[in-house]
This record gives sequence, structure tokens and C-alpha cells, in this order.
Amino acid sequence: MKISYKVPLLASTIILVGFSILTFVLYTVERDSLYETVTKSALESSQAVSNQVAGWLEKKLALIDMMSGYIAEDYSVEKIQEVMANPLLKNEFSLIFGCLEKDGKPLSNSSSWFPGETWDGRKRSWYQQGQKSAHAVFTPPYADSATGRLLLSAVGRIEDKTAFKGVFGGDIELSTIARVVNSINFNKKGYAFLLNKNGAVISHPTESFNGKNITTIFPNITKPAVEKKFIDSTFQGKNMLVKFIPVKLQKRDTDWLIAVVLNEGKILKEANQVKSIAIVTTILSTLTASLVLYLTMANLLLNPLKEFAEATEQISLGKLSTKIRNTERNDEVGLLSKNFNGFIEKLQTIISEVKNGTVSLASSSSHLTEVSDSLSEVAGQAAEQATSVASATREVSQSFQNIAAAMEQSSTGVATVATASEEMTSTIDEISVQTSRAREISGKAVDRFSKTKEKMDILEQAASEISTVTEVITQISGQTDLLALNATIEAARAGETGKGFAVVASEIKELARQTAEATIDIKNKIGEVQSTTESTIVDISDIRSVVQEVNGIILTIASAIEQQTGAALEISINSAQMATGITEINGNISQSSEMVNEIAGDANKMSTAASDVHNNGRTVATSARELQELAGRLQKLVSRFTV
Repeated sequence: MKISYKVPLLASTIILVGFSILTFVLYTVERDSLYETVTKSALESSQAVSNQVAGWLEKKLALIDMMSGYIAEDYSVEKIQEVMANPLLKNEFSLIFGCLEKDGKPLSNSSSWFPGETWDGRKRSWYQQGQKSAHAVFTPPYADSATGRLLLSAVGRIEDKTAFKGVFGGDIELSTIARVVNSINFNKKGYAFLLNKNGAVISHPTESFNGKNITTIFPNITKPAVEKKFIDSTFQGKNMLVKFIPVKLQKRDTDWLIAVVLNEGKILKEANQVKSIAIVTTILSTLTASLVLYLTMANLLLNPLKEFAEATEQISLGKLSTKIRNTERNDEVGLLSKNFNGFIEKLQTIISEVKNGTVSLASSSSHLTEVSDSLSEVAGQAAEQATSVASATREVSQSFQNIAAAMEQSSTGVATVATASEEMTSTIDEISVQTSRAREISGKAVDRFSKTKEKMDILEQAASEISTVTEVITQISGQTDLLALNATIEAARAGETGKGFAVVASEIKELARQTAEATIDIKNKIGEVQSTTESTIVDISDIRSVVQEVNGIILTIASAIEQQTGAALEISINSAQMATGITEINGNISQSSEMVNEIAGDANKMSTAASDVHNNGRTVATSARELQELAGRLQKLVSRFTV
């Protein structure tokens, strides 16, 4: 629904609701006021009629009582006839009638009234009712047998002083009472009728209801009851208000009631007229207000809104050159127009910048795709090279471990040589002791001196050879130190090339081999020395007695032994130095192996990083392609706008 319909409809609804409430209030006030006025007036009128009827009935009963008193003072049949012929009774009653207890024959003031020979008044209900009452009473209404008219009788006792003699009374035509009661119309808003407490209608404006029960008129009222409020009922489809007012006599009770009937439609006629006028006024006011509001809105609001709708439609089509008029107005519409035009101008600037940005974005995303592809390719190659470096460093580390094992064996051999040298030194000391003893028996060893000298020569030659081997070992130790220095230098440079490790490793391997051979030679020679020394000890034992004789020779031998002791000591010192050098070489090789392992670890990390860079490069390339596609779509989108 359009705003041009919604706002007037809402305003019309508000006006309609407001006027409806006002109409309802006015109608309610007017209705209640009319209801109260009419009902009050009706009750007052009905009460006046009730009093009038009561006075009229009191007068009828008083006449009967008065005539009954006249008869009682001077009772006789003639007196009865005289009283019945009284003009006052004749004027008040249409017929005076009665009968005596002794025969029940009719008595009357009219010669035309003769009920028949068989008529017996004592059997009539009015007779029994008058006999039982000390004062005059009314009989229930009844239809006259001759004329069919509804009559009412006031009857009283015929007495002789105080002795009961009969009953007499007078007929009253209800038309008289009906004229009084039915003359009330409550300003043409209703009527009244007379009935008794049993609901029997005594006098009704419609004579056909006389003598019938009230349920014939008002079906929801089965028995009349005196209440403060009116009773809602219906008659011939019309809403009626009914209330019963008792007819009260001063000295005796009566069962008569006056029914006050008000036509609710006539009572509320004026209120309904006010309601109708208010409804028409409400409708006209609502339509007028809606029309005025619609025209006002069309001029002040709807036309600008229509222009806004057309402008936004043009903008949705990409035409950003659209402008809104009404900027000269000083109200909210003018402010909105100015703000809208300002917004369009800013939007034009933004779209222009976005257009330029999309071109740059497309170019940058294309370049980024190329760079990311190159980066991914280079990273892949770097990963392969790093993997190769890691493999090579693992091989170098294994070579260093093999070298360390060989040097460890060399160190063990050198330690063995040192031990043998110490043992030889101890043996030479023992020989020196034995030589001392041989000095005592040198004289006895003259015969075997030649043999001993030969064996000692062999020992000297072996010692010389041992000295030669020691020199070789010394040279090897020096070369080993030099190679260790070269290995240290190459280890420092391994991070750049790593090629020097192969050369150093080869030389160290060759040196280890030579050291092993020299160690074996030393071991063999020392064995020969030991064998010769043992033979010498045996021979010296044999020539113990002769040694004392050859003290000079023994002194020479002792001198040679001291020389051998110095040589053995020198061998021991050199062996210890060689073992120390080999230990240092092992330490350097271990350090080099650790560094190579670190290099291998770094190479592995570099390989992993290169793989990550390669993968990230592929991801960046994919994102760059997506960005390039997005830039293309953005260019297409922005191209829809015309600035």
C-alpha cells in the first residue's frame, strides 16, 4: 500500500475512532438522560394515576360500606330497596344487585335485570366473598353474561345490627377505569394498563387483552412483581420497558397493579437521532480530513517522495548524474534533497576512484601472479638444492666419524708403544742391576763376552731402528698437527663451499694408515728387542762368574745401556706427544662432525622453509589469480555507473 494511502487511512482511522468515542459518549449521556427523564416522568404519572384509581376505588367501596351501615341501622326489605334506589349509588354503579340469605332471590335497582327463576345469588362467588369480609371488597373482573362487557363489582354485607342477612353490591364497568388508566401515553412513548397480582389483565388499551394473562403480552413475564428497575421485554418485535406499580388503598389491601409500558425505541428516538447526526458528522469529517490530508501530502510530501523514488531508480540503473530538485525548500524535504545531492556527488567521486583503483588492482594482481609463480619456482629449486646439501653434509659427517674411529685406533697403538717403552726402560734398569752383579763375575764371563757383544750389537741395531721408527712417528705427528690446522680452517669455510673437507679427510686417512704401519713396525722391533734381551739375560747368567773379570767391558755395556735408556725414554716421550696430538685431532674431528651435523640440520630447515615458500608461493599465485578475477568483476560492476 502506498504512503499516499497509508497516512490518510491512518489519520482517518484516528479521526474515526476519536469521533466514534465522542459519539458513543454523547449517545450514552443522551440515552441515559432521556431514559432517566422519561422513566421518572412515567413513574410520576403512573403513581398519580395509581393514586387516582385508588381514590376512585376507595370512593366506590366507601359508598357500599355507607349503604351497608344504613341498612344495618334499620333493617328491612323496604329499607334495602330504598337504599338501592338511592340516586348516588345509581350514578356511581351501573347496576345495584344483591340477595338475602334466607332465599337467595335477586334484589336490584333495575326492573330490567332479572336473572331467572332458578337464579340463586348465594351460589355466586361475589356473595361468598362479601359474606366473608367485614368491609366492602372488589370481586375479580368478570364478563357480563348479557352484554359480554368486562365488569367489576364492589360488594358488602347486609346486616341487622350485627346479624348477617345477605350481600349486596354494585357493578362498575371497567371502561371507566380504562379511560383513566389508558389515557396515559407518556408523551406518546408508551401506555399503562391495570392487572392484578396473578397477572390477569383488568384494563388494557387493546380490549382484546382484557381478562387474559400478562404472558400473552410479554412472554418473559410469568407473574408481575413490584421491582425498583424496569424489566426488559419485547412486544411484537419491539423492545419494551415494563414496571409494575401497586394500587394501594388506605384501609384495605388490594391486589391490583398498574403496568407501566415504555417503548424503548421511542424513548431513545432523540438519542438515536443524536447518534445518527454524530455518525454522519464523523463520516463527513473523516472524509474531509482524509481528502485535505491527501492533497496536502501530495503537494508537500508525496510528489517529492515520487521524485526521490525516480532518482533512486535512475541510480540503481547506474546513472549517477541524477539530481533532486526542491533544494530551495526550508523544511525536511529541502534538507533531504540537499543531503541526497551531496551524497550523489560523493558517490560519483567514490565510483571514479573505484574505477581507477580497479585498473591498478587488475594490473597489480597480474604482476603479483607472475611474481608468485616465479617465487614458487625458485623456492622449489632452493628446496631441491637444500635437500642435496643436507645429503652431502650427512655423507661428510659419516666420513668424519670413520676418521675419528681410525684416529682412536692410532691413539690406542701409540699408547701401547709408550707402555712398551716404559717396560723396556724398566728392563734396561734391571740389566743395569744385573751388570753390576756381572761386574762381580766378569771374570767368569770372558769366554762368552763375544757372544754377549754380538747380541748386544743386535740390540743396539734394534734400538737404532726403533729410533728411526720414532722419527717417523714424530714426522707423522707433525703432519697430523698441520692437517688438524687445515681441517679447522676448512671447517670454518665449510658453510660456503664444503669442498675442502674431502681433501682434508683424504690426507687424514692416509696419515692414519702410515701411523698404523709405523706402529706395527715399532711393535715388531720391540718384540725383537725383548727376545734379544731375554737371550742376553740367560747368557749373562751363564757368564756371571766371568763378568767380574771384564769390568771394563761391563762399564762399556753400562754406558751403552744408559744410552738405550735415554733412547727408550725419548721413544716414550714422543709416543705420549703423538697420543696427545691424535687426541686433539679426534677432538677437532668431533667438532667438525658436530658442525657438519648442524649444517645438515640447517640444510634440512632451509629445505623445509623453501618447501613452505614454494607452497605459499602457489597459494599466493592462486590468491593473485582470484584477486585478478575479482578485479575483472569489479571493473564490470563499476562500468555500469555513469558519472
